[in-house]
Amino acid sequence: MKQYLIFVFCFVLTVNRAFATDVGVEEKIKRVYELYLQNSTVTLDKNAWRAGLDLSYLHDEKALGFTQYESRGATAQMSLNYGVMKDVELYAALPITWSNQKSNDALFNLGAEKSITQVGSLQLGINYNLLNATDILPTITTQLAVMVPIGNAQNNNVAVTAGVSLNKSFDPAFIYGGLHYTKGIGGDKSDGLAYQLGVGFSVNHRIALGLEYSGGYVYSTTAFSSKETSMITARTTFMFDKNTIIQPRVSLGLNDSAADSIVGVNVSRRF
Repeated sequence: MKQYLIFVFCFVLTVNRAFATDVGVEEKIKRVYELYLQNSTVTLDKNAWRAGLDLSYLHDEKALGFTQYESRGATAQMSLNYGVMKDVELYAALPITWSNQKSNDALFNLGAEKSITQVGSLQLGINYNLLNATDILPTITTQLAVMVPIGNAQNNNVAVTAGVSLNKSFDPAFIYGGLHYTKGIGGDKSDGLAYQLGVGFSVNHRIALGLEYSGGYVYSTTAFSSKETSMITARTTFMFDKNTIIQPRVSLGLNDSAADSIVGVNVSRRF
C-alpha cells in the first residue's frame, strides 16, 4: 500500500513539473509558497473570501496479540475564510466523516465490523499575522479556534485550540513550523499538543513542493488511552488559475499510533 501511494505521488509531482513549463510565470499574483501555507497564515486581502473542500482517505492496520484490526475512513471538510483586514482572517470549517473498523481474532475465529457516518465539530477560528517577515525574522501567525459539536458528533464537549505558526522564505526555498495546544472543556474530549516542521521550494509562481514532519501527543484520563503520533507528509500546491488552488498530499505513519497512510486533496477558490 505504501509503495503504491509513493508511486502515485511521484507521478503527480512529475506531471506538475512538466506542466510548470507550459504555464510559465506571467501571472505573478502572489508567491506560491504563501498559498502553500494558506491554512496556517493570513493570505486573504481585506473583504476577500475563500471557500474550500478537503477530501481525505485513511487506512490503518494493527495487530494486538491474536487480534488483527483494520481501520478505514474518509473525510470531507468544507471551509470558508474571510479577510477582515490586511493581517486578520476569520474561518469556519465543518467535516463529515465515515469510518469502518474491522477486527478478527484468529485464536477464537471471531470477527466484528462497525461503520459510522457523522457530522463532526464546527470549527470557528481566527488567524492573525503578529509579525510579517523581514530580512531576518520570519512571519509569525497566531491562531485561536473553538470546536463546537453539532449534528450527531460523538464528542460531546467544546474544545479550544491555540497556537503559533512561523514561515520564512529563502527564495525559491522556504521553511515553516507550528505548535498548537488543544484543551477540552468538560465531557470526555482529550487534551493534545501538535507540532509540525516543513521545508519546500517554489518550482515557479504556480507550483510549490514540500515535505513535512508532524506529530502530536494526546492525553487522556482513561488508562492506556494517551498516545503519541508522528507522520511524514509530501504535498504540492498547484495554482490552477489566479483564484483556484489545488493541493494534493500523501502522508505515511512513522509509529504504531499513527495511521499507516492518508491520501488527500484540498481544493480552494478565492472570490
